[in-house]
Amino acid sequence: MLSTVNYYLSTLLACTLLLSSATTYAQELTIPPELRPENISPKLSSQTATVNGVELHYVTGGEGPVVLLWHGFLGNWASYRKVLPLLVDNYTVVVPDMRGYGHSEVPDSNYSARPVMEDFHALMRRLGHDEIHIISHDMGAPSALLYASEFPDEVLTLTYMDEPAMLLDTIADKIEMRPEDTHYGGLWWWMMAQSTSLTEMVVLGNERNYIDWYYDNYTMVEGAIDETSRRYFAADLAGKTGVHGWFGTYREVFTTMEQTAPLATNKVTTPILALGAEGSLGKKVGQMLQAVATRVTTEVAPGSGHFIAEEQPEWLVERFNRFVAETSR
Repeated sequence: MLSTVNYYLSTLLACTLLLSSATTYAQELTIPPELRPENISPKLSSQTATVNGVELHYVTGGEGPVVLLWHGFLGNWASYRKVLPLLVDNYTVVVPDMRGYGHSEVPDSNYSARPVMEDFHALMRRLGHDEIHIISHDMGAPSALLYASEFPDEVLTLTYMDEPAMLLDTIADKIEMRPEDTHYGGLWWWMMAQSTSLTEMVVLGNERNYIDWYYDNYTMVEGAIDETSRRYFAADLAGKTGVHGWFGTYREVFTTMEQTAPLATNKVTTPILALGAEGSLGKKVGQMLQAVATRVTTEVAPGSGHFIAEEQPEWLVERFNRFVAETSR
């Protein structure tokens, strides 16, 4: 155990030294012209709503069945910028910023899966959407799983992308000191988030270098996350407010595990498309979800690293469409 602790401390020190080029961003976040919803598709617009005591920003538009797109860490609503134009002609899309991200409010607390889920559920009910498909990624996916569990009559399908099942034994196994689980230092940022002062020391002033490290090391498609998007995401992360919001889901990850634990005995019955990236979790996503769900279809996103929606958007939409068709028969 001590050797594991020393390993992660040394990794954090190395990252602090590597992130040496300071960049300062204004706290006011502006959507660049290339990413404005109306420039992605004239059918899209940017909106805000106060629900569950939090002001949320969201992008919406289109016609047809409703798809809620749920981003994760290292992004915001614009993580789906390549997917939106592929969906908006056939679906009504809703793409919110989670609390603490993008243009949504940054509360002091309540970043575990349940309050984040309750935010989005309240938003969907406000918009009158009581039957939806969900596409989720990374740290947004555990909240989406709770959504499907709590409201099985409302969630037609759940696409769960490249994220472990949020069970304590599963996550503890991922953090073991083994070569296969310590690539690029393992999940060191999960533990770093438990110390606000350490997180700020590593990230503040280094926001752009910090996110570039992930985008450069956890993608297979070069240039999938372009310069404009990187600048926008780095500006979102900037400053103590940005760090507080972005790392909230990790700070409260143990609460999320407690919220997920009952699903091991009361499994989710919604049809789930478990997508793991070829260059990341692969088939393990589906294997892990078997512990909490009864109807899991597993597939590997070919030629993709962790950021499936940005690396293989056409493949993702084609596979989603096929899954919707298969489950609606």
